[in-house]
Amino acid sequence: MRSRPDIDLQLPRVIYPGDELVVGITLTSHSITPIEFFDITLSGNADSNVAMQDNSSVSRSKRIVQATQRLREACTLEEGELTFEVRFSLPRDAPATYAGTAIQVRYELRAHISIPWWPDLRETWELLVENRGAQRPAPAPSAVKSVGDGPFVEISVTDTNFAPGDEINGAFAAGNVPKANVDGIEVSLVALERIEQGDGRTFQVEQNRHNIPNVFHLPPGGKHTPFRFRVPKESYPSFQALWFKLDYRLVVILRMHNGVVSTHIPVKVGKYAAPRAQVGRLPDVGIARWRTGWASAGAKYGFLLNADQFGLVGTRGPVNVAVEVYESDHEAAMVAVFTYPSLNLDLHVEPQVLIVLPSKVELRYPGYKINQRDIAQTRVFLDEPLRSALLRFKIQSMSDTELTVRGPVKGYDAEAIDPFLKDVSGILDALGQAIEAIPPPPELAESLPDWRVFAGRTGASLSVGGMVLQGITIEGGLFQIETLFQESGAVSLTRVSLTIDPPLPIAHTLDPGQPSTFASAAPGSIDLAQALRAKCRRVQVTADTLSIDIPGPVSNPEELRPLFVEMFTLARRLKNERAPGPYR
Repeated sequence: MRSRPDIDLQLPRVIYPGDELVVGITLTSHSITPIEFFDITLSGNADSNVAMQDNSSVSRSKRIVQATQRLREACTLEEGELTFEVRFSLPRDAPATYAGTAIQVRYELRAHISIPWWPDLRETWELLVENRGAQRPAPAPSAVKSVGDGPFVEISVTDTNFAPGDEINGAFAAGNVPKANVDGIEVSLVALERIEQGDGRTFQVEQNRHNIPNVFHLPPGGKHTPFRFRVPKESYPSFQALWFKLDYRLVVILRMHNGVVSTHIPVKVGKYAAPRAQVGRLPDVGIARWRTGWASAGAKYGFLLNADQFGLVGTRGPVNVAVEVYESDHEAAMVAVFTYPSLNLDLHVEPQVLIVLPSKVELRYPGYKINQRDIAQTRVFLDEPLRSALLRFKIQSMSDTELTVRGPVKGYDAEAIDPFLKDVSGILDALGQAIEAIPPPPELAESLPDWRVFAGRTGASLSVGGMVLQGITIEGGLFQIETLFQESGAVSLTRVSLTIDPPLPIAHTLDPGQPSTFASAAPGSIDLAQALRAKCRRVQVTADTLSIDIPGPVSNPEELRPLFVEMFTLARRLKNERAPGPYR
């Protein structure tokens, strides 16, 4: 009775494109069986199928190889074994075996024995075709930053070529992000199938996504966060063949309440003959990278990197500025802090939504509450060009000694911060001009020339807004003249102070109006103090300062020289210095 024979194949485990496939065949017949033919066929096919949103699909196919060898024509198989050897050639450009999401590449050997009036023998064996191992490229470090304005994320890796099982070492950083808006940061290795349909359409399908197990928090202050993980051993090597390819990318995603920001580095997963011998240098991200750009951007306007913290610093005339990143819970921007010698205007500027009966100055600065001692002086100071320079920003606060402004930027690269730095430079110029333009208090307007002459003679610095002289040097003593005002803005008195250096060894204030406070002072000092007190409103001595108050304004400081001499003499007596020579 006829029967179907058994067939066994001896196949290589792996076949490489361009190789000859040698197949050993053992055919075992269990009875005398007539056959019409015995064929062995090698077939290879590539298919792509992309599912569309409307439930339709877009497909494309190609036969890679199709070859048949007839091992027996019509004959009768006797009981026993027969052995055969067949050879097939695999095309050099044949793609490797691949079973993906939208792409399939399969190779098969099929045996067909046709038996008349009996079920035919049909068997199929899958063949594994792989690309040969390649030489591992030299390390290729890489870094990228997300595109677009606003929040951004950047990532770097020590290499972009990996074998399955290799470790990926990298780091990421983010910036321009309000802290309360961040849900987390994810890092993934994503495999993507890309299909060129041939009609101008291109499709991209995610084949696999390997996520680092933990979701990272936003690193503070532009610091970078390192990461490392291994390429899954089952990852299929990158390839490109026919109309399709498999790419990998290392993706970082910044997840926020109102959306996501992401970027990626293209990487290659390859079949390499040797393990990695060296690791590349990790490119800088975050502050480490931004510093280089900030240095070049700041140099354009005369700014330098801040040695103490990330930012820029600069000086122009009497004004200093510090520029840094500003990231609060609800806002991300850059901030510039300007400091300068006291204007002595009693100036306070801060944002305020509703201003009841705004002053003329406040009408020119909508949304800001402005307090000052004398509005006429403030109007001159806050006039053009300072007004135009300030209103390019959001003013956080402004006082006699400090101005803080902030504004949005598109990122932290040199070209992104340049507009901000340009406007900061504009404020520096305008502030210098505005300080020079401040007029004196009305009661001392005619006295300004005399004050300037005195300042020049004594090496003092003059603050015109409050008519204050600092650093007056006379007879080796260091004096200061300060004009004090009433709430109405009128001058109430003038205070003259002398610095005592080194300080006196006293723990309490000496007041000639209370002689007991001089009980332990140097002999004769109470007499000098009371004589000085007779010429002014108040005399007071602390460990490091002797000060007197003179009623009303002083029209010409030169007229105070006799008082300087008496203060100088009293200070020397308090220090028990009787020998002639300069006071120190």
